[in-house]
Amino acid sequence: MGRDGRATASAVRHARRRWPSVTILCLYVATSDDAIATMNAGADDAITADAPWAVVAAHVAASVRRVQLSNAQLRIAFGDLVYDRESRRVWCAGREVQLTPRELRLFDILFLRAGAPVSAETLYDYVWREEGTHTSNSLAVYVGYLRRKLTGSRVAVLETLRGQGYRLSQRREP
Repeated sequence: MGRDGRATASAVRHARRRWPSVTILCLYVATSDDAIATMNAGADDAITADAPWAVVAAHVAASVRRVQLSNAQLRIAFGDLVYDRESRRVWCAGREVQLTPRELRLFDILFLRAGAPVSAETLYDYVWREEGTHTSNSLAVYVGYLRRKLTGSRVAVLETLRGQGYRLSQRREP
């Protein structure tokens, strides 16, 4: 990472919006204060430039263990939605749902953050990445496609939160 703590924290915030499930390890940040700011921005770990090599190696090994544990739990459920991230497959109420690559990226971030609002800016960053080929209503169009494909769910619903973004949540009882 660079010597500018603010730039590093900004880069971490951007990476966390874009790849919510990736492990972010920042090596050789300038000061302890920069390490704290970087972790507060979303890094999983940060190591200062003066750390001995043995400490750096131990932090990297710990990060690898955390990633292995999370990969072991790749098939996860939210109500009657089941998502196998490794094989990139989705089931809704016991039936497999075919999603396009863009729909799958949208589903991925909403599923990983189920129950919490996800801003439109974060969704654009994650779904369209560097393409920049989206129009003003692209997100709404793809949310509509995803909603139609998940209508069979008795438990999960994709909500629009005015001014906040979207949220995958559990249906409320009538």
